[in-house]
Amino acid sequence: MNNLNNHKLINKRILEFYVSHNKFELEEIRKYLHDNWSLNFEALYGLYKYMLNPVLADYNYEKSLDSFRKLLPIFEGIHFLYSNAQLDLKKFNFEWLGVNSKYLLETLESNEFAETCTVEKTLVLTSVLENALANLFFVTTDNCTPPHLLRDLLGSKELDNIFGLEIMSLLKIIMGTPNAINLRNIVWHGFPKPEEIPNYYVTILIIIMHSLGSELKSKHIVQLMERPKASDFKILCEKVLNQLILPSEFVNESKGFEQIKNHVWLHKAFKQYWYRLFQYYERKQFRNFVILIIPQIELLLRFIYAQANNFDVSAKLDEYYITMDSIFECNITTDEANSKNKLINGNIIKAIGTARITF
Repeated sequence: MNNLNNHKLINKRILEFYVSHNKFELEEIRKYLHDNWSLNFEALYGLYKYMLNPVLADYNYEKSLDSFRKLLPIFEGIHFLYSNAQLDLKKFNFEWLGVNSKYLLETLESNEFAETCTVEKTLVLTSVLENALANLFFVTTDNCTPPHLLRDLLGSKELDNIFGLEIMSLLKIIMGTPNAINLRNIVWHGFPKPEEIPNYYVTILIIIMHSLGSELKSKHIVQLMERPKASDFKILCEKVLNQLILPSEFVNESKGFEQIKNHVWLHKAFKQYWYRLFQYYERKQFRNFVILIIPQIELLLRFIYAQANNFDVSAKLDEYYITMDSIFECNITTDEANSKNKLINGNIIKAIGTARITF
């Protein structure tokens, strides 16, 4: 798998949405922020409304990229202002996020630094935002199940009726279409190296969530009834523990670090995630551990799938990503042919044996 070591998993056209220029005028930036740090969505929408066709939901790549380039200096300028301000996040309008606001604040207020922090915070922010929007859909539809896919949730008339075009168009550019930034899917499917996600996205997500909370508060919607949580998750975990022989002692951190360091085909940038995972495991910070390891497991399986099937598994425009679901499908379907997934047909043991990271 040496050829995967330096292989970029994000197509260069998609990476156009993940650049940093640091060219902005501070006085210009202030037009896009209200005094309470909520976004001026009307002013932001004015930057790109002529590039997108809201009636046809025409979020194609070229128009989305043009819109992003208009937004980039605003994103970077807001990030600069936010980074140099002493803000109390407990005063931000996060109540609408429900119980997850507690965990969000713990993540954002941590002073710990690691190379993976931007990706980690993006994982938490995107998942909390998606969950809160789904709760909002649930409440406003008399307890109807929200759409399974985020892009369908963002495209729902229910959210559009609450927030309107100016707000929803920005959310779609950031998270709602594979032809734009597609931030949530890029990070949660394990594609980026730590340095590939600019830190201004963390700031913009924070400000967006606060801004949505301010918008809901103006409509007298503060705290939402949350959807029922999985109540039997602990029972399911206990069933797994009863069926698997797992080590009773924790991993030796120094031994784990050495194994990761000496791993041959895993790119050194992706190794940073595993160094971080060993830290969380050693400290018994299992919530942080689970959030970070899920996309990394998918990443490793994607590498194995690529090797077994001689298949390009990078994130590309106009194509479905190779995700956990497709990795375990029996067939590989492309425009040219339909073939058997060799990972399922017997090579999985050999492939995992080659790729495993021993705990």
